[in-house]
Amino acid sequence: MGAMKTSMLSALIVLLVSCSGASTVQEKSSPPSTAVKLEKGPANPARDAEIEKCRQCKGNWGRHGLSQSEFCICRTTDHNKECYEESDCQGSCVYQRTDTVAESRTVPCNDGEDCIVRSPRIRHVGVCSEFVMFVGCRSVIRTTTDPKTGEERPEVIHICAD
Repeated sequence: MGAMKTSMLSALIVLLVSCSGASTVQEKSSPPSTAVKLEKGPANPARDAEIEKCRQCKGNWGRHGLSQSEFCICRTTDHNKECYEESDCQGSCVYQRTDTVAESRTVPCNDGEDCIVRSPRIRHVGVCSEFVMFVGCRSVIRTTTDPKTGEERPEVIHICAD
């Protein structure tokens, strides 16, 4: 009877372990994916061509922001390059910091001599974005026109795009 008790006890342990959901295999959890899987459907040569263009620009194909349509956001080749205004980048100039720099200029002085005037000026510094457009909110450096003087100058603005 001892062997029978041992085999019944072993069977009971196996049954309890399998019912409890315990497992000796560890599963790795992965963060939820935000990528859109390419859905197989009827042949669509135009969509396939757009997806191929997206691959060529190393872009991100899918639904972005509030859009219900799939489209590509191409990667830039100047990502992380230092910039001072939007025209320095293929995408956006993403604000990082503001520096103070000395600016020198020559002005006429007494007796017709030239004098050098030094004055501090602020300069916004950013880095070029990874993609040609973005979804979400961020601070960027954009060139704006002063309504009083008409002078164009880089400004830091906070924008949100969906």
